[in-house]
Amino acid sequence: LAYNIAKRLRARYNVVTLILLGGELFPDFEACSNVVIGPVTTEVAWVQIDGVNYVEGEYIAKRLKATYPIKYAIVNSIDSRTMLKPLMCEMIPTVTLVHEFAADVRHRGQPAGEMGRWLEWTNQIVFSAEIVAASVRDEYPHLTERPVQVLPQGPCDLPLRKTASRQPQEQVLRDAIRPPGTEKALIVLACGTVFARKGVDLFIDCAEQVTKLDPKRDVRFVWVGRGYDPSNDTYSRELKKKIATAGLSKIVSILNEVTDLDPVYAASDVFFLSSRLDPLPNVAIDSALRGIPIVCFEKTGGIADLLAADPSTRAGVVPYLDVMAAAKVIVRLADDEHLRAELGRATKQIAKTTFDMDRYVDRLDQLGRESENLMHQRSEDFVTLCHDNSFDIFMFLEPHSIETTLDETIRLYLARSGALATSTQPTSNFYFRRPCPGFHPQIYAHENAGRYDSKTVNPLAHF
Repeated sequence: LAYNIAKRLRARYNVVTLILLGGELFPDFEACSNVVIGPVTTEVAWVQIDGVNYVEGEYIAKRLKATYPIKYAIVNSIDSRTMLKPLMCEMIPTVTLVHEFAADVRHRGQPAGEMGRWLEWTNQIVFSAEIVAASVRDEYPHLTERPVQVLPQGPCDLPLRKTASRQPQEQVLRDAIRPPGTEKALIVLACGTVFARKGVDLFIDCAEQVTKLDPKRDVRFVWVGRGYDPSNDTYSRELKKKIATAGLSKIVSILNEVTDLDPVYAASDVFFLSSRLDPLPNVAIDSALRGIPIVCFEKTGGIADLLAADPSTRAGVVPYLDVMAAAKVIVRLADDEHLRAELGRATKQIAKTTFDMDRYVDRLDQLGRESENLMHQRSEDFVTLCHDNSFDIFMFLEPHSIETTLDETIRLYLARSGALATSTQPTSNFYFRRPCPGFHPQIYAHENAGRYDSKTVNPLAHF
């Protein structure tokens, strides 16, 4: 997604890409960016989040601000959250894209509400689906006071560069999906990394239920994704045992990830999104745009919500984690080609209306430019407070704060105040501290409502 955004914005701007952790797309970012910084690596593990620690983040943001006339920053994924506070404290306008559920952060050892606390450090928050936004609001009610955007991304273009060593021959891949004797079978496809949240075990359970329902047409289940390693991974061993115990080795195949999924989509008849939670997976978007009908569980992500909302595709959405209900839908699609084709056409029509990458990037650009205007006002407020002796550094900072300067503290106050101090409800928040004795920003904003825009102008600066 970040590659697709950078590639499109390159037509309008000079693009500086900061990569926190390296990967296979690094050369492609070099091709679509004017400057690539990183990958950033560190050995200071105790303060590390995906390649950068807090101190490094501050120095990187200062260097970016000093080197480039940055219009705004797009921070892709909550995994890049270490850069949010440094960017905001340097008054770099920021749009943050959130594709993960709040529980994803807690699973990494963080307390409830951790994602919401990080999202205080950004001008704009963009969720990929409403169900993702709701998960953060549930853990962090302060987010309800902030305007957020819910924007589904468009289909992602693959980089032109191909890694020949990982690109299987198309015929070999098709033979793996449809071995000899299964040319007329219904192929049920699923894609993704092999781990519990993706529901690979549910995928296999559904295959077992389909065999019990004895459809007229043969049905094969094919999973494509990395991570299936029964020799070293406990979950993979459980999956292998489940396949063997149920006698499914001839109808269930788990294939390693491939560079180009086009031959896989071309050989498939139904896409089964078996995830327990999945915000808005690209593979489901790609399948929908190709007219492949989708079967999924309700209340598991953006795709389920989208399909359940339309009568023409609602039949593919089954009760939460009900593998028997999913199996019954798949058997109906296997035995009724007309029904399968109609569901595929309806799915494609909804996808064409919903998923548009150019429109998505246009909206991100608009949000970035709006953030630029907000940050311009914040810069003026910074100058105002720096030239007045009202701000009390000792009252604002916590007792255990590290040594810092007055300028840095005012930047910190403006960043926090922008997220916390202008809500319509009293804010009970650990980080919300008064900037000076006798002055309460929320009370001032409330009593002066209509005299100035408290959502853009800092109350103390206005005072």
